[in-house]
Amino acid sequence: MTVMPYEIRECKTGSYYSSAPTLELAHDTCDRLFRTTGRYFVIQTVKDYA
Repeated sequence: MTVMPYEIRECKTGSYYSSAPTLELAHDTCDRLFRTTGRYFVIQTVKDYA
């Protein structure tokens, strides 16, 4: 499994949703999730990513 540099998590619960290879893609995913679910998601940098 490839470790991706960004994780997308739900804002309120902090539960993991998905990963993204680029910040741009992570933002797109968050925007799409907000439009479809009405919930906020945050982007976190994966600390172990090298």
